[in-house]
Amino acid sequence: MKLASCTYYSLRMLAYVATQGRHRPTIAQAAESLGISESHLKKVVILLGQHGYLANLRGRNGGLCLAKAARDIVIGSVVRVIEQATTFGNQASVSDQSASGVRQQGRIHEILNRATEAFYGQLDEFNIADISSANEMLGCVESNLAMIFAHVGFEAVS
Repeated sequence: MKLASCTYYSLRMLAYVATQGRHRPTIAQAAESLGISESHLKKVVILLGQHGYLANLRGRNGGLCLAKAARDIVIGSVVRVIEQATTFGNQASVSDQSASGVRQQGRIHEILNRATEAFYGQLDEFNIADISSANEMLGCVESNLAMIFAHVGFEAVS
């Protein structure tokens, strides 16, 4: 299964922020640490904020922080939300409008939906705390995220 790079960046961002403890990093600091462009991360931060995963605090002690505990942010939920928010027009169109063609499309759609839900179900077993902790270095976070995604058959789309 392929996911948008925005989804992968979102999970990396959440894991990174979770590893920062009381320090609230800025988007620029996160971009430098994660090796992702600042403009991409701004979009990610907006999406994560809109969906209640990340808070962006302004002012002298401002910066980014998780909007809820890392153990309460389920990876499957994040992937569902970000994929839905970033996927445009990926619905297959049917040129064969015969009754058998419509039934066939419906069956294919049902099978693909079941497979997708099974994929998400696997991701629902993990949370942000599983891929990050205050004691882990960023390299370990990346390794843990890669291990989880390899387990469920993830492939990032660049």
